[in-house]
Amino acid sequence: YPHDDFADDAVSELARLCEEHLGDPKRALAIYQEILAKYPGGRVALRARARAQALAENMGPGARDAASVARFDTLLREYNDMSPAWAIAQMNALVDSTPNFALAPRAHEWLGRQYEKLGRTEEAAAKFRRVYSEWPDSPWATRALEAEGDLWLAAGQLDRAERAFATLGARDADVELVNATQERLAAARWRQR
Repeated sequence: YPHDDFADDAVSELARLCEEHLGDPKRALAIYQEILAKYPGGRVALRARARAQALAENMGPGARDAASVARFDTLLREYNDMSPAWAIAQMNALVDSTPNFALAPRAHEWLGRQYEKLGRTEEAAAKFRRVYSEWPDSPWATRALEAEGDLWLAAGQLDRAERAFATLGARDADVELVNATQERLAAARWRQR
């Protein structure tokens, strides 16, 4: 029933299932593009346009990194059912096999947070540094800098936290974020004194 009022919703749900549950970003992209062609004025067209653009960017030219995107999404989706060590090993294997795919900065930031949860501070910091060193223009770079500063705050290494937060401030990041990190650092120094 292609002319039904909910046809575009149904097709959108199909795209979402392909993307989120079947691990098939190429098929999801094709379906999102179909929505834009058949239902350009429909209520789901805006979401379809955004998802199509994101998938195309993440998979790269000719969808060369579609398998990496699918694996990344599967790891994030199924993480709670895995042992942390196995999930970390799988994500490291993914970024080692396709180091420059579009989601690599996000994957390294995720790895940093997982190492942090396990108390592996140096490894976490190394992952965070890699994000802002190799992908300084990525939105994940700002998150990694803040995460590294907070990591050092929690470890009581305030000078290292200050360096991470100073780098964050030098990047012209969000003023409110920079102010919040400086307040956290000042409070930690006060507690340490």
